[in-house]
Amino acid sequence: MTTDPALALDDDDRETLNRASNHVARYLGSLDECRTRVQMLEDQIDAQRSETMTRSSLTGVLMFGYSTAFLFLVLQEVWKLHI
Repeated sequence: MTTDPALALDDDDRETLNRASNHVARYLGSLDECRTRVQMLEDQIDAQRSETMTRSSLTGVLMFGYSTAFLFLVLQEVWKLHI
């Protein structure tokens, strides 16, 4: 853009335009890095959430299994008392 002969820019304007253009390019690069970092953090959060839910589900299944086995033993003893 600064090399376009159709634009009537003096040297100061051309330099200012170059600096502004470079600044915007660096800013866009920083935004892209931030977006990549946010995506990485979201992926980590999703993985942790999935692990926590899996662990909770497994704990629930184990507790249900233990309570069912305990209930079976209690009912077996009660049955013996009534026979």
